[in-house]
Amino acid sequence: KDGANLAPYYDAERNYAIIKNKCTLTTSDGEDTASSDSNEVTVRVPLAELTLDKVADKYEYKVGDTVTYTITTKNVTANATAYSVIMTDTIPSDLKITGVTTNKGNASHSGQNVSVSGADLAYNESLVVKVTCEALESGNTKELYNTAQSTCWNIKNPSGHADDDAETYINTADLAIDKTVDKYEYEIGDKATFTVKVKNDKGIANNV
Repeated sequence: KDGANLAPYYDAERNYAIIKNKCTLTTSDGEDTASSDSNEVTVRVPLAELTLDKVADKYEYKVGDTVTYTITTKNVTANATAYSVIMTDTIPSDLKITGVTTNKGNASHSGQNVSVSGADLAYNESLVVKVTCEALESGNTKELYNTAQSTCWNIKNPSGHADDDAETYINTADLAIDKTVDKYEYEIGDKATFTVKVKNDKGIANNV
């Protein structure tokens, strides 16, 4: 049955879900009832191991920049199809999701939660999801860390899923400049001394 829990049927090596089944035929003529059992049949469902790779297009961003995550789920088990793959990810609240695209299945997002479902993956086939976000001021000076997960109906991974994380850093400096001179009035030939102070009140100011 589609969506049924296969875990109770996994073999010891976790290569197959082995499902045994037989049926019973019951007949009645109104007075007597007779039953007979069919032969037993065995269905073997190959289990599929998934890998997941999540990367951001770079590590450091400024407030207002577009952050792009690429999340790739791959079936690495020969002779097995990964059925009904589901990828989920919760994006940090300091990023505003602006779009989600996928090469297979159906993608959606609600609040900070991203979900892709309805994809089957043959051996060596990948589900590639791209999530674009806007870096918000609330995340300035923060390192943002989160993990995506993928699973499927016939998952082989002992944990029941594949996962990977990505780290990003939002860094926008806030510079203030103060320029002073040692006095107001000079005579010709006097030496004027200017002092320029640059202060950063937020983040890390690079290449000042």
